Amino acid sequence: MKVEILLVGEGGQGVQTLGDILAKAAYNDGYWPYSKCGYTPAARGGEVIASVIIADETQIYPLVEKADYIFILSRNESLEFVKNKITEKTRIVSVDAAFPKTIKIKHPIIVKNEDKEIPLNIFMLKIIQKIITVPSTKSVEKAIQDILGKKRVEREKN
Repeated sequence: MKVEILLVGEGGQGVQTLGDILAKAAYNDGYWPYSKCGYTPAARGGEVIASVIIADETQIYPLVEKADYIFILSRNESLEFVKNKITEKTRIVSVDAAFPKTIKIKHPIIVKNEDKEIPLNIFMLKIIQKIITVPSTKSVEKAIQDILGKKRVEREKN
């Protein structure tokens, strides 16, 4: 089993954090995860692409060559940056219906859930979990705690 995922968005949306959570959760489940993040020169507002591979065995080339899934967090021309990774089998999930052959999801920038704000990247993580069967929910929750736990504690102090 090998799943190649691209996460595409703008700087500041938490694309890299989303990739880190997916990779750590896959590792917790015993898979071989590979994760890499690339940026355009503009840190905030520039394009960010996280490449995540989840495999049941070690891989020779740890970068996405042909994406099984592309999850787009922004409403701009993000697909242009990854169009060479798209095949007929690639499933694209986006907040922008303008992209062809796309599963469109509706969301505000921050989703309210029982009076708690859910950042866009965590909202997209929930969508990813519904579409892709790995990693497990338990491992994702642990990865979120491991990666974001310190940030949450600091935010609650302020």
